[in-house]
Order: sequence, then structure tokens, then C-alpha cells
Amino acid sequence: MKPEYFPMPRKHFLSPVFFLISLSFFFVAVTPVWSQISAEMRTPADAAATSYAPVEVLEFQIKAAISELTEKMDALKAGTVSWEESADDIHRLSGAIAVYALVAGLHDQYCPFKDSSTVITETASELGKALSAENAFQLWEKLQKSLTANESKNPAWDVQVASTKNLMRTIAVYENEIETKVKKRRGLESVAPLAVGMAALFQGLTANYRESASESTVAQWQEFSMRGRDAGYYLFITLEVGDRKSSPKNLAKLQETCVECHREFQK
Repeated sequence: MKPEYFPMPRKHFLSPVFFLISLSFFFVAVTPVWSQISAEMRTPADAAATSYAPVEVLEFQIKAAISELTEKMDALKAGTVSWEESADDIHRLSGAIAVYALVAGLHDQYCPFKDSSTVITETASELGKALSAENAFQLWEKLQKSLTANESKNPAWDVQVASTKNLMRTIAVYENEIETKVKKRRGLESVAPLAVGMAALFQGLTANYRESASESTVAQWQEFSMRGRDAGYYLFITLEVGDRKSSPKNLAKLQETCVECHREFQK
């Protein structure tokens, strides 16, 4: 069963109205210079995970992705879908889980997946590259066991754990779900966790420069990824409080970042 998300009070919401006013001022003040930020001024490791992935929302996203992957694997096992029909979604979800687990492992706060983050990341990364149903079943069984493992290593942002294609496909799925709610102007809170999911996946993309950028554009690739991460978190803030005025603007900012990145790197 897919977990249900219930927004929780947060420390940064000393006053929702005051915070949203402050956020609006932030965009007015920062947006003109945002595009001019030098990529050398910051690195993916600079930001604490709390700044873009509140730990309880990250935990929710991990559970939601595992739940969805369980449905896909069960359908494959039952024979209601073929490997060819389900491979893309299995690869996509596995890649998301790999990144989420990596974020959990490097998070400055604790969540139940932190102790097993390394083995989850490694196994989900393998499942994201499975070549057959038989291979996928073996890795799926291994991934299920890894959820309760207690193995701690030294995770790092510089390690690519999922393909750019799979991460971008998941970001696109989340973006479409959010856009649907934003256009309808209701149910914004229900898709708020997806914005955190996108923020985490963009952070994961910072490690994909070997696959997606040339030696001279590594810093540029990482800067675009970090902008997407930041935009995802700002979108989460307004979605979670059901702000129907600011959410479309923040979604547009995220989409603008994606368009610029696609234009620059032809991805």
C-alpha cells in the first residue's frame, strides 16, 4: 500500500504568512543574480541535506518509491506484464531509491534507512541496470533484505548511483504530477513530497558529470543540478502549505532551470 503524506509543522514556519512573504522577497532579491552565480563558488557537498530534503519527507519518499517498485515487481512476477513492458519503470524507480538512500546516508539527521543506506544504494543501483526479469528478481530479493541491513561505509556525492536518463525520467514524472495539481489549484499538499524527491534527485545528478558533461563543463553541470535541487525545495515549501499563488511561480522557476540545462547539454 502506498504511504500517505500528512504535512507536519516545521521549524521554518514560525509564521506561514511571514515565511511566504520572506520567500517572495528572496526571489525578488536573488533571482537577478542567481544566473550569474559562479559554479566555483559552491560544490554539491556544501549543502546539508536538511536544506533540501527534510528527513521525514525523505523517509516518506523512500517508502513511496519502494511501494511503487513492489507493485511493478509483483506484476512482473505474476506475468501480467512482460519484462519489456516494465523494465523502464523498474530501472527508473530503482535509480530513485539509490539516490534517496544515498541522501539518507549523508543526511545530517537520522531516519530508519540511514544505517542501511550503503547497501540499499548499491543494490538499487544494480537493479537499475538489470538486463532481464530473472536478474531483476534476484536483485529485488537482495534489495528487500538490504532494507533492514546494518552496514555503514563512507558514502560520497562524487559517486554516480543511477543513470542520468533514469533520474531525469523520474523528475519528469514528478513534475507532471505536481503540474496537474498546480493547474487544478487544489491538492497541492499531497504532491509536496515529490518536490523534495526532485530536489534529492537533482542532488544525485551532480555526480553524473562523467556521463553527461565534458571535462570543461563539469562545474556548469553541477551548478545546473544544484539550481534544480534548490528550486525543488522552494517549490516544496509553497506546496506543503497549499500556497496557490507562489507554487505556480516556483514550479515555473524549476521548469526554466530544466529547460536551460537541456538546452545546454542536449539531454
